[in-house]
Amino acid sequence: MDRTAFEAELNRYTQEELRLIYATQQDVYSEEELAMIAERLEPVPEPEKTSPLTVICCILSCIVPFFGIILGLMLRGETDERRRKLGSDLLVCGCLPTIGLGVLIGGVMLFSKDEQKKTVGKKCLAASFISLMLGLFLLSGGFSV
Repeated sequence: MDRTAFEAELNRYTQEELRLIYATQQDVYSEEELAMIAERLEPVPEPEKTSPLTVICCILSCIVPFFGIILGLMLRGETDERRRKLGSDLLVCGCLPTIGLGVLIGGVMLFSKDEQKKTVGKKCLAASFISLMLGLFLLSGGFSV
């Protein structure tokens, strides 16, 4: 195949398709053609690694939910994108245990025979629903510090 025709054919492919061709079809193409494909491949960016600080803060947020919510709101106002993402993660880690605990307690108490426990169960479920809505609102960026 002539070089210009092969280059025209390569122009039709996306980076993902070129990577697949280069990885799986080495026996189909000549060394020169493989070199042309390799020239067109852009380097794959390394995925970001989660810092130990992020892991520690998220674990602490699950144990002490208000820590995650407060710190998450504080970091959401930052200009650095990594710190803003950490703030979002902390908000999720802070809101989920609160919601899960409320649903668990509310569900158990709702099926009790005691009317007073049923009332408490309904209130727990309502508080969990409100906490879920508040968490979604905060994560969507509806409130900035």
